Amino acid sequence: MIILMGNMAVKKTILGVWKQNTKKLWMFIPLGIYIAMSIVSTCCSDYRTFGFEGGMDNYESIWAVAGYGITAVYGWTAIDGAKNPEWAREHILTVLTMVLMAVGLIGTMQTLGFDPLCTKAVSALVLHGRLAGRQITSIADKAYATLYNPNYLGVMGVMTIPLLLAKALSAKTQLRKAVYAVSCVLMTVAFWGSGSKTGRVMLGVCLFVFLLIYTQKIWFKAVCLGAGLIGLAAVAVFLAGISGKFEQKRNTVIQSICTNENNVELKCHDKEIVMAIDIYGSSMPEIVTVCDSEGIPYQMECDKDDVLHFADNLFPELTVTAVQYENYISIDLREEKQDGNIRHWYFTNQTQDGTYQYVTVFGKTERIDSSEVRIFSPMQGRESSISGRGYIWSRSIPLLADYLVLGSGQDSFTLIFPNQDYLGKAAYDFENVLISRAHSLYLQIGIQSGGIALVAYLIFFAALLVRLYQKRDDLLAAALFASILGYLLMGLTNDSSVTTTPIFFLLTALGLSLR
Repeated sequence: MIILMGNMAVKKTILGVWKQNTKKLWMFIPLGIYIAMSIVSTCCSDYRTFGFEGGMDNYESIWAVAGYGITAVYGWTAIDGAKNPEWAREHILTVLTMVLMAVGLIGTMQTLGFDPLCTKAVSALVLHGRLAGRQITSIADKAYATLYNPNYLGVMGVMTIPLLLAKALSAKTQLRKAVYAVSCVLMTVAFWGSGSKTGRVMLGVCLFVFLLIYTQKIWFKAVCLGAGLIGLAAVAVFLAGISGKFEQKRNTVIQSICTNENNVELKCHDKEIVMAIDIYGSSMPEIVTVCDSEGIPYQMECDKDDVLHFADNLFPELTVTAVQYENYISIDLREEKQDGNIRHWYFTNQTQDGTYQYVTVFGKTERIDSSEVRIFSPMQGRESSISGRGYIWSRSIPLLADYLVLGSGQDSFTLIFPNQDYLGKAAYDFENVLISRAHSLYLQIGIQSGGIALVAYLIFFAALLVRLYQKRDDLLAAALFASILGYLLMGLTNDSSVTTTPIFFLLTALGLSLR
């Protein structure tokens, strides 16, 4: 049934486009290039399986990307080719509003402390097979509705609240006004419960833009513009005041690690530490040798638990011993974190080639050289900013140079991101975390689909915003301008997702259909 319906949608889309005025088709050329380059990048990728089947966490395969394009084109042809385009557009908006009302209701209940998705009834409905009889547990302490992640609920709110507000003010009947108003209130409460700070700022920006471009009164425009400039100045002052704090949130005293053929080198407090295993040691802790860069042994003190401490409190956060870890005789470098917990770094030379390697939490041995990790220099030292996104971006931006023309393939980010940067991940609270997304729509497209696809994407939506701005006297056009702008602004700190992007491309179709 799904395949049949998909086939019908594609056929109707093709026929609908064929019947349209060909002069209008120029605006779809950038969208077509974006989708085509995404497909080509995936087909040429070493990781094409993930592009065709979807990767961990995202599941945004090439079929999903193609579906976005079909949603935009089919929605446009269905409305523009209807006998009564206004009725068709209103019908789509009504269905969308009912969907958003359901999402908002669930999110509102979660905001108030009750998660309907975690009830026994819902668990029995959706869990089958080996999972039958289990109960779903909440995935977050914030509202997420049905969108998997609170951040995605934030994106959905920014993208839809301006539209719902405009329809609540302009609907022709009291019943429709009430439906739009209720949906708007529910989405607003759910959106607030998501805790998305970026979303709250962006929603304010979008509502401000909506009022600014729609109102016809010059004095009101001047007031809005003045308020906007004051707000920007306040944000600039705030950012300037906290910018110095970004460099102080490194959660490790170790500055670098390098596993070599004969030893392990690391730097701490700007001093070199060289460690190796001496198999002729008389006891477990004594088989570990600890020297400086010139080979002079550090003075060590052994406690009752056979743990070596640096004498004279030289490195108070570090202790060393030897253990058997994951069947390897290993150096156990213990680091006391700022929260008082202990982080263990295990190194062994019991490898196939006899060189020293790091032993991961999964028992896998890997060579480490933190100096080889490419970092976007303007963000170095600011990796902890924007809830840790600074770290992800600082390691992701250099990947753009590798995939400037052809991207790495759809949903392949996990495989090309330097997840072997164990020191960096430990420093910025991503320890034992597999980073699977860029947390930026534009980095995601640029890396996975390539630079050409990213430019085409930007051109398409820039042209759409210009088109909507030209029709700003229409309340719906002004609201769609604010909603689409909101999604694109949220894309600076959030990636594309199958939970939100289909709605965005449906709004795109509505915007394209305005005459």
